[in-house]
Amino acid sequence: MLVPFFVRTLSSSDVRALRKHTQTAIQNRKRFQLFLIVKRNYAEWLRYTLALLKPINGLSEDEQVELDRLLMNFLSSARALIDHFAQYHKQTFRKTADETKYADYLAKLEANSWAFAFFQDLRNFTQHCGLPVGNFSRHSSRYTVKLKIVTDAKWLLDHSNPDRDWKKSKLKKTHGKLDLIELTQEYHARLLQDFGGFVAKAFGPSLIEAHEFFAQLAQNVQAACPGKSMAIATKYVVENNQIHAQLKQPPSNLFEDLGITVTKVPQKQG
Repeated sequence: MLVPFFVRTLSSSDVRALRKHTQTAIQNRKRFQLFLIVKRNYAEWLRYTLALLKPINGLSEDEQVELDRLLMNFLSSARALIDHFAQYHKQTFRKTADETKYADYLAKLEANSWAFAFFQDLRNFTQHCGLPVGNFSRHSSRYTVKLKIVTDAKWLLDHSNPDRDWKKSKLKKTHGKLDLIELTQEYHARLLQDFGGFVAKAFGPSLIEAHEFFAQLAQNVQAACPGKSMAIATKYVVENNQIHAQLKQPPSNLFEDLGITVTKVPQKQG
């Protein structure tokens, strides 16, 4: 049975801050969960490719269908991640000096990582032109199993509009056979490490402010009731010595709630 324990009444400034930071938490929870979706889709792709390392020759048609399905899921979630944060950045930094930083950063990332640029283009190709996996093979010997999952630059170009569809990667026939296992590994790393670092830095200040606000409320609760969870009563009435309350439970640790790992939360200047 839940037994609430009253700690303190929120001040008017606390109530204003609660509304502001709750909105921040709700918006960012949905956006940062896209990183988890990307990670899970990549993990599924990786697990399946590893599971194909069986001591038999050849791959079945069903196995190729599954490779295409998993790779398309990964590419689609990665594109959603980039597009959602593009909109968020635009809304946040409209008419400021930082307005173009998002597009500038993506252009820089595409210039520095051919794999990143290629998969930006390949995702569009899979939406309009064809499937991503062009060829696959598995060869088994007594001691080794060799698996190749590739797409062919010539085939991609022949089945699309080269000038329109490959602007970011500048794909050429001379790129030849492209190893999708190695390229997805780099793309995944660039998404989580480079792109993830950029958005964390861009949106960090508002997240830090919200995180510290909720953490302070949680510390108030722990000081008064060690080991208890924090809840806020938005409405309550007392009838027959019983409390009837509407409770909301904000995150005690916003970064943990968003799935973000930090080694140290920077202190606000002031």
